[in-house]
Amino acid sequence: MRLSRCSVSRASTLINQRQRAAAPAATPEPEYNRTFENGQAHVTAINPATDEHGILKLTPLKNFVAKKTPRHYPLPPEAVDGLKQALVDCLRAPKVLQHEADQITEKLSQRRFPASSKEVQAARKTIVEQLKSKGESDAFLGPEYFSQKVNQAQDRYLQREVSKKLKKTRYNWKPLEFDSREEAAAFTLSRLPAYYAEVRRVLAEFSRVDFAPKSVLDYGSGTGSVFWAVRDTWSDSVEEYCLVDTSDAISQFAMDVMRGKGDQTGLIEKNVYFRRALVPSPQKKYDLTIIHRGLIEIGSHEKRLELISTLWQRTNRFLVIIESELEDSFEAVIQARNFILTNGVKMDSRKVREELAEHNLLDETTEAILHDRQMSYSEKYALIRERFPDPAALPTFIETGYVFAPCPHDQGCPKIDLPQGKKSCKFSARWNELRADGRTKSKRNDGTGTSMFSYTIMEKGMRPADTVSPSRVLDVKKASGCVTCTTCTPFDGLLRFPVSRRAGPLYKLAKTCAPGSLFPIDGEMVASTSEYHVVREMLKEELGKSRKR
Repeated sequence: MRLSRCSVSRASTLINQRQRAAAPAATPEPEYNRTFENGQAHVTAINPATDEHGILKLTPLKNFVAKKTPRHYPLPPEAVDGLKQALVDCLRAPKVLQHEADQITEKLSQRRFPASSKEVQAARKTIVEQLKSKGESDAFLGPEYFSQKVNQAQDRYLQREVSKKLKKTRYNWKPLEFDSREEAAAFTLSRLPAYYAEVRRVLAEFSRVDFAPKSVLDYGSGTGSVFWAVRDTWSDSVEEYCLVDTSDAISQFAMDVMRGKGDQTGLIEKNVYFRRALVPSPQKKYDLTIIHRGLIEIGSHEKRLELISTLWQRTNRFLVIIESELEDSFEAVIQARNFILTNGVKMDSRKVREELAEHNLLDETTEAILHDRQMSYSEKYALIRERFPDPAALPTFIETGYVFAPCPHDQGCPKIDLPQGKKSCKFSARWNELRADGRTKSKRNDGTGTSMFSYTIMEKGMRPADTVSPSRVLDVKKASGCVTCTTCTPFDGLLRFPVSRRAGPLYKLAKTCAPGSLFPIDGEMVASTSEYHVVREMLKEELGKSRKR
């Protein structure tokens, strides 16, 4: 649904009609200005997920420092030289390796997450029923009508047909395995430039905070793309790189790439450590933990959440999760995000009672809060935290965290509630082709490729109460004299609205926006058809009070 440039009046009329119907007495209608006056302008906003309309007051964001995020991330020269040198030592010709790399690229472009055992069983049952319905009526009579050999042959036929159909779907998932140096070389040739660009783009989010990790954990290190991206971002501050991967072949090849050009004796960085598993002691923690394209290698939902819990425990401050842009990959990222958000405020009631009783703070009100089944975990956490002697020591199942990027909020993802269209929140990064056959497959005919991915960055602690994160730009459509923006907002979910040339400075700001960037304009919903508008305003008011405290 597209917004017309003159739709503010229609939306304001609709909202005012509802307000007049609900109001007991006549009140003066608010005035909205579509042009930039008194440092603000009003536009019509639509929530694509709920189809709710509203009037959005736009003002330039105060103290916003625009930091242009690069969109093109070529592989560092040392990595290019190291990869070329490592390929020389392979037993297969470069053209053969490149052909295998192209096959890997095609295969991974549509690789899906493993389905659960229940989904596979349901799919198998459906396929069997379809095969039986298409077969002759007497071909699938009961086993009592045929001899044992005929029944066995029929079963084998069914199993073969079912397997063929399952292989064409996501039910044929297998983890990546590398049995030789050549297989590792083909995979690295296929993925290193693109994976480096993805991680580099995500790490660009840290440019808005004062953060430089001293220790980095790369779980599922594979090609070593995380090492190269972190090295380019914080070359001088990192004192320890820990790269964990179960495959010796891919780790050895990544190690060879890190030797650089011509030096076969040591790595370009002396503080890189390769491991097949995490350090056993949970006391060993890292400032930055990254799992890039690693969740898809875990066979079950439960195991993935166990891994997220373990990595969160090993993290001092930031945990970065990156997967592909496909919807099931995005859902896995959201599940990991929600797991940390939920369990980070889910309290151990027994320990809470013991601690409160020890300080003579356990009363009827506190017991009522702990026993209330209608109250959410986050509501209970907020109320008990105010009563707890040491709020930082409040016992939860895992350490509390919040979303640093890309979401400006810790609520449920509004993209998942879209009634139609793609429900994944995806980002992009460009990279330079690196091929062993001298050819190009660039769709832009400029020797570059584009990688799409989804991600989340989780930070330990409570979201700072004194700041509100800017909205995140998801889409920008530019026309003559008008920019239509779709943003993910801190309080109002997804919003789509036009900013016309009449908005003056706001229009200039909107024109500079690109998908994935922070929105340099503050949007306040001053009127809405939503029944929850009042609740959201109360939430904003409480947040404002907490800032003053």
